[in-house]
Amino acid sequence: MPDHLRHVPDIQDGGIPVSSVGFPAPNSQREYSQALQRQLALINADKEADYFLFDDNDCPVRVVLHDMWMKMIFRILRSDILSSSGLNGLGVIAEYLIKVMGRKPGLSRETILSQLEKEYGSDVVPRVAEWERKAVVNGFQGGTFLESMSKGLMAFMPSVMGAGPN
Repeated sequence: MPDHLRHVPDIQDGGIPVSSVGFPAPNSQREYSQALQRQLALINADKEADYFLFDDNDCPVRVVLHDMWMKMIFRILRSDILSSSGLNGLGVIAEYLIKVMGRKPGLSRETILSQLEKEYGSDVVPRVAEWERKAVVNGFQGGTFLESMSKGLMAFMPSVMGAGPN
């Protein structure tokens, strides 16, 4: 079980607050950039925020996903990226941040990619470009893969949890 799920606190009725998901223990084998350390400090200080982007003036812009399934998927991917040396989920997160937040004042595709490069390394742009190419090939243009995953989970989870049709 991933560390970011192993120590998630329970609430009284046995559920797990989504705001508790996605905070891994630091990976002592990995050196975090100063930009990523800044990101970690901000998301650990504000457990309701899912990410922070920095605008043209280097002011933090709080990213909060309101859909429970999208929030959960985003946070699980974020934790995997932060806790392992691989960046497998970075394309999904970057695609969402670029498409949804890239049109906000002070933010753009370029500012978001530049930030992600500072946080995760210089291979972010080719990784994101490859992810976007695959998204088009697989029919995800227009929306984001994260939104598509969320819709799939919304349709699938009720039947798994016993609330589906008999």
